[in-house]
Amino acid sequence: MVEIEVQVDVLAGFVLVGVVLVGVVLVEVQVVLVFVVLVE
Repeated sequence: MVEIEVQVDVLAGFVLVGVVLVGVVLVEVQVVLVFVVLVE
């Protein structure tokens, strides 16, 4: 049972990292789009 719990924790960690990375990318995309609109 301990191994299963560890695997779940690892998967949860990867999911959290993935969500954070996606959030950062979305923010960067929004900033770039705003910058492009302002420049044009």
